[in-house]
Amino acid sequence: MSCSAVASDGIALHFPTPSRAGPSAEEEVSARAGRVQKVSLAAELLDSKKARYCLEVEIGKSPPLSDDDVWLRC
Repeated sequence: MSCSAVASDGIALHFPTPSRAGPSAEEEVSARAGRVQKVSLAAELLDSKKARYCLEVEIGKSPPLSDDDVWLRC
């Protein structure tokens, strides 16, 4: 689809109109797969941090918790 206009010197100008269609199904699936991968990696990282903290608590070497780390309590 395109728009056209005529310039003052009589030359016809054609401008493509932007597509209003969303991403293709393939692009959408690819984006979802990337998000799922990032979420699972983040969950894995959080699990390992919590496991390390719990081990440190067991052996008596746990560091003091900041407000951000309160969720780590075993």
